Amino acid sequence: MTADRARLVAALAAAANRISPDGQALCVLCAAVLGFVLTRRLHTPGVEVVRGLYLDEPHWWIEMAGERLDATRGQFDSGPLVSPADEDGFYAPQERWPAQWTFDQVFMEAHRAFADPIEAVAAADILLEALEAVAAAR
Repeated sequence: MTADRARLVAALAAAANRISPDGQALCVLCAAVLGFVLTRRLHTPGVEVVRGLYLDEPHWWIEMAGERLDATRGQFDSGPLVSPADEDGFYAPQERWPAQWTFDQVFMEAHRAFADPIEAVAAADILLEALEAVAAAR
């Protein structure tokens, strides 16, 4: 795990907590924004957006270079936000897509998770602003 990725995920988790302290409905949006920043801003290869289950709950996260990046894991437990992708049997991936191909599709899925589409856009702006600040500082 690089320190840069850990800082990005921690910044995203902090921003998500400001929007919704329990992280509900933010996992898909966080995955979309983190995938966007990693691929389109930081030009990181091999980033995948993953849709699956955490225990029996629908969930979204990022996997890359053998790591799982889950900024909204706190809605389930206090486990690490960045961990080896093959550890922790609580995660059950169902579908995965290259992040650079799927930002728009994942972002539209995030819109459906919010009752008000304007809230989804405002939340995305907050999350993206937090990640851009960390990315610019590296």
